[in-house]
Order: sequence, then C-alpha cells, then structure tokens
Amino acid sequence: MQKNLSIHSENILPIIKKWLYSDKDIFIRELVSNACDALNKVRILRDQGEVADGDFKVSISIDRTAKTVTIADTGIGMTAAEVEKYIAQIAFSGAEEFVAKYKTETEKDPIIGHFGLGFYSAYMVAKQVDIQTLSYSGTDPVFWSCDGGASYSIDQGSRKERGTSVILHLDEQNLEYLEETKLRELLSRYCSFMPFPIDLNGKPIGNEAPLWLKSAGDCTEEEYLAFYRKLFPADPDPIFWIHLNVDYPFHLKGILYFPKTHRKFDANESSIKLFCNRVFVSDNCKDILPEYLMMLRGALDSPDIPLNVSRSYLQVDQNVRQLSAHISKKVSDRLSQLHKTDREKFISYWPEVEMVVKLGLLQDEKFYERIKEILIWKTSEGNWSTIAEVLERAKEKKITYASHEQNSLVTDLYKQKQIEIVFATSPIDTPVIQY
Repeated sequence: MQKNLSIHSENILPIIKKWLYSDKDIFIRELVSNACDALNKVRILRDQGEVADGDFKVSISIDRTAKTVTIADTGIGMTAAEVEKYIAQIAFSGAEEFVAKYKTETEKDPIIGHFGLGFYSAYMVAKQVDIQTLSYSGTDPVFWSCDGGASYSIDQGSRKERGTSVILHLDEQNLEYLEETKLRELLSRYCSFMPFPIDLNGKPIGNEAPLWLKSAGDCTEEEYLAFYRKLFPADPDPIFWIHLNVDYPFHLKGILYFPKTHRKFDANESSIKLFCNRVFVSDNCKDILPEYLMMLRGALDSPDIPLNVSRSYLQVDQNVRQLSAHISKKVSDRLSQLHKTDREKFISYWPEVEMVVKLGLLQDEKFYERIKEILIWKTSEGNWSTIAEVLERAKEKKITYASHEQNSLVTDLYKQKQIEIVFATSPIDTPVIQY
C-alpha cells in the first residue's frame, strides 16, 4: 500500500527557525533576495509589454516604536491565490514556474531563489510576520499574517501600489535589528551587488553592478583596483589579477587577485568571496580553490555552485571539482601568457607569485605540466633563468645550485672555479628542484 508523507507546519517551522540557517543575520539576505526576484519578474514582464514601467527598488524601514522592520519592493506582487500557493505552502517556490514560463528572459536575468524557504528565515528574528501585497494584474490587495504557528490569517490588504511589503514584528531577543547601523552593515555584507537599488530608511546603501559582469576587455586598470579596494579596503593594491568568464560546462564569473604577500599566508583560510547570482554566500572557498591558490583574493559568482538549502555553504560535487580545476588552469594560463609576452613584468611579479607556483607544482601534477616552462631562478650571473635555459648553458659550463644566496663562502668558492650558481633562496626550493 502506498501512502503520502504527512508534513505538519507546526513541526516544520521550529526546525527552520532553529536548524536551517547557521546565522540568523541571513534573514535580511533572504528577504532582500526575494524582493529582487519580484522586481526581476516584473522587469521581464515590462520588457514583454505586459506591465507599465515603474520605479524598481527595495526599501527597508525601521519602526522603533512598533518594533518592526519592513522590507518593501515595487515588484510583481501577489494575488490572494498566489499568497496561498507560494507563502502558505512551505518549500514551494514560485521561481520554478516563472523560470519555466519565461525561460529565455530569465537566462540573462537569473532568478535568485529556488527553494521556497527563504521567506521563513524571517521567523528566526520575528514573533509575527505580516505581508501587504498588490499584484501587477490589478486584483485586490492582500493581507497575510502568521505568528509562526500552524495557522495564518488572510484578508483584503491596504497596499495601493504594485509590490509587496514584508513586516517583521521582532521578538524581544532580536531588537538589535532595530539599529540602523546593524542593518546597514548586514546589507553592505550581503547585498552590495544586488541588481536593484536598495535603501534603508530612505538612504541608499550603495549597491552596484559587480565588475565581474563586464568583459575583461571593457575593464580598466583603475576599475580593477577600485573593485579590489571595495572588497578589501584595508589591503594594499594587488599585483595583478585574472578575470574569469566561463559559460561551459558551467557558468562562472569572477576576478581573482594576486595580493602582496607580506601578510601571513594560511592555507586553511580563504579570502575569496563567494556569490550566487550576485548574492553573497560565503567568504570560505576552501572547496573551490586548490590549497596552493588559497592566498588569492577576490570574488567568484556561479549559479551552478551546489549550495545547501540555506545557501550557507557548499556541497562538494563534480561541479565544484571542475571549478577548482578550471580556476587552476586559468591561473597557470595567465602566468604563462605574462611570461611569454612581458618577461620583465613577469620577473618583477615573481617574488610575489613564486610560492603559489612552487606549491602548485608539488601538489598538482596537471598544474606542474602547465607551469614547468616558466619556473625561473636567480643565478650568480645576475639574471633570471628557466630550467631549460640553465640546462642549455650546462652543456658548455658547470652549473650547480646553492641553498642560500647569502652564503658568501660557498658562492665565492664556486665563482673562483667559474661555476655558475642557481640560487635556491626559499625552503621550498630544495624539494622543487628535486622534483
């Protein structure tokens, strides 16, 4: 006998509230993402001539007296039937239906949410959530309210303009979100690159289109540096960067920077900010980047990254491993191109990138095969040489290597015997040379 599973909201909501999200701050990201999706949908309908143009934005407001935070948009809005379908049914996402109907348009304007659970993150901080919404279709406005229990109320609403307002009645343990500085910090963290204007209490938060959306040929050096300063305002300017734009076999955009390596390098820490459709997800990319590239900084955005349902962290699968391999290849290609086209610049960058290259060749055989021709070494002749160049000279003269350039007794002895020295100045050089 086959039967259906029985799922009760009174059991599900406490699970969502306590266990689904690792950080309750995420509620602002989820609700603003929903608002941007609503705006994206109505923009697509506008482009098809189904709705009139309008002011597309997300507005967040704080009412300290009422102890509420409101996230309002001028998006597609909902009818009473849609509220029943998309809000009252937990884990039912309207994004899937919309994407199926307007597939070609949504490919260039991706819909962010797909799980249908983001709205319920509101209950991590609110004892009651109200919705005031008016559909673009011209039906009556709708009011919906639920205190997080198994029942809800739905009635005619009071909203006069197309869009949706989500009103959070904060519980006593979460009144910190009534502080404008707190919300502004969260919006800057999670929503800096959302596709629509966002304001908090009438003041814009300064979100903008991320530089990775532009093609590399359209970006100037100053734009790359300005974007880096936005991501890492306390850092000195990076040495150079790699612009990623991949469409097959997965979608990936981003910019990776080689930083100045005076800071302590920790292979267990990542300084890459991970985004999914312009929504900040994590600053931990340990599963995407190979260990030897952990020192890189920057941002990656991919809709194909397999996130857990709360969009809090990665689920490692074949796509992630492909991403890792592709990023490694792009790094080696960029270094090889620089070595080939501007050797002097490559040599000037070498002290900052050599640790990445040498760790990579010891840890990754494919990386080694791509990078081995550009390994360079300082010699006692005062020049920088690849291994191939050293071996070519070794046909006519004796060449050795010394572990430390500073060992003057050794170097003087070799020079007296007219033996050229390849200097190995780093502790990693000995295993690299042996390899």
